[in-house]
Amino acid sequence: MTVISWLWARTVRSKDPAFNDVEVPLVSNFMLSTKRGSEAWIEPVIEGKTYRFEVRLGPPPDVEETKKGTKISQGSFRCLVSGSPMEYSYIDDEANAGRMGVRLLAIVAEGDRQRLYFSPDSVSETVARSARPSWKPELPSRGTWASNAQGRRYGFRTFGDYFTRRQLTALTTLADLVGEAREKAHQDAIAVERERERERERERESRRLS
Repeated sequence: MTVISWLWARTVRSKDPAFNDVEVPLVSNFMLSTKRGSEAWIEPVIEGKTYRFEVRLGPPPDVEETKKGTKISQGSFRCLVSGSPMEYSYIDDEANAGRMGVRLLAIVAEGDRQRLYFSPDSVSETVARSARPSWKPELPSRGTWASNAQGRRYGFRTFGDYFTRRQLTALTTLADLVGEAREKAHQDAIAVERERERERERERESRRLS
């Protein structure tokens, strides 16, 4: 089984004073797959001040509610454990203060002509967080995305801030492999052309002797 994606959610501390020590997720959609017959979704299981995510197969009891995630409106979300609203200005302040985190939502793997979805656990999250990218883009992000244009930066001041460490590791690895693939393709093309030239030379020699 090959893992092809780790799905993450950004988190901030709940605005509810009773749950201010809990980092709650900012999720715009809990649906993983809406394909008929292959539905998959994430169910948040709340246990007091803690919660976990469980992947469920089949259609959810309320598709529209599941599609809302924890989002209330553009830029605002609700606390997963208490239901209290968190306006975008609060989320922006938390992010700009360096208090935005991440939480693993689900793991996507490659199956037999289909995708497989798995619930996260402490071991898989530890492994996912262990990535150490060798490079991070430091180019300033200046209004490239709509949220920036509206003055909501969420602490994303450079292009590198938009990615988790695992995503950055994957992107840098892919970039390195692209360079290697280009060189391999170039060498293969040279080898093919040389073989064609040898074949043409053999044909010329054959005609000369006949």
